[in-house]
Amino acid sequence: MPQWDIVLLRNVMIYFDNDVKKTFLGQVSRIIGKDGYLLLGGAETTINLNASFRRFESLRAGFYQLQPA
Repeated sequence: MPQWDIVLLRNVMIYFDNDVKKTFLGQVSRIIGKDGYLLLGGAETTINLNASFRRFESLRAGFYQLQPA
């Protein structure tokens, strides 16, 4: 599968338990490009689920990128 530049999971992960969220985020971390972005809903986070991502905020919106290796 090619690398993705953006993954939109806005208001998707709120419906699943932590094990499923960890699986989602693990899969996303493998397919997202080095400079790609993950967008989640306001009530969603990667904290305590996957340490591969770091959060950024811009214009009242939060987004995530993979941590540098």
